[in-house]
Amino acid sequence: MKGKTTCPKCKTSFVLEIPDDISDIYEATCPKCNHKFKLKVVKKDKGHVWEEVGEPRKAILSSIRDRTNKPMIAGVLLIVVFISAIITSSSLLIAIEPLKTNEEFLNSIFASLGEVTLEGKVLDNTTKQPIKNITISVVGTNISVFSENGTFELKNIPVGYRTLNISTSGYKTLHAKIFLLKNLFSEGKIKKEFYLDKGSGVEEIEEAGLLNLLVKSWYICSILIIIFAILALLGAIACFLRKYIIVAILGSIFGIFTFGIIFIGPVCSIIALIIILFSREEFKNEIAKEF
Repeated sequence: MKGKTTCPKCKTSFVLEIPDDISDIYEATCPKCNHKFKLKVVKKDKGHVWEEVGEPRKAILSSIRDRTNKPMIAGVLLIVVFISAIITSSSLLIAIEPLKTNEEFLNSIFASLGEVTLEGKVLDNTTKQPIKNITISVVGTNISVFSENGTFELKNIPVGYRTLNISTSGYKTLHAKIFLLKNLFSEGKIKKEFYLDKGSGVEEIEEAGLLNLLVKSWYICSILIIIFAILALLGAIACFLRKYIIVAILGSIFGIFTFGIIFIGPVCSIIALIIILFSREEFKNEIAKEF
């Protein structure tokens, strides 16, 4: 049998195992100070109880708790985030089409930004040498210049989306569509090079400038908003099912970046995230708790 005793010398408590055939006196040795002392063995009866020895055991317990509507409210908020994000993304995609094709509308937007000076060279596309006797003009304006050595300077060009007409004998006429915007570090001057091919006819090019970059960025933002909206929708489903709390949390976090209808999406997502964190105990957990 086992029991717990205390050394009378160093006061160290330890568990002692006594053989079953000992019925009266047992000599014990302290494991710390090696002090020997005698114990009187007492058998269990009505006047004695056994003392449990060892660490407390861990138990798997269940409890009943009333459900609240918090996860459902968070799910509804994430549904609002999803709808507002889809509306925002669709509006961006619809608005981008006239921006790509309506040059007059674009130029009216950038008109208040002033004018720039365009300096450049016109080169042979094969030899890379300057072409003589070149005429360069800005379509839709009275700005034009004639260059004898291939270099040119066009002043007072309104900022915006512009088309240059570059022509000379023996080469194809070039219609170059470019986007002009002031550079803070160039004092309103922009430098470019243009290349002509020998032959006849007209060649058109559209330079990938800032406007095209903005258009591509606009498309990327729209696609990202749709992806984040889908993640918010998955988070809403997790809230309704009261399962997969990680999905619910991630859905509310990504919903912040949907920017649905300006501020509705982020605000609803933040509120939903707070509600989910405070009601996380209501989400089904397949792993029981240990106590």
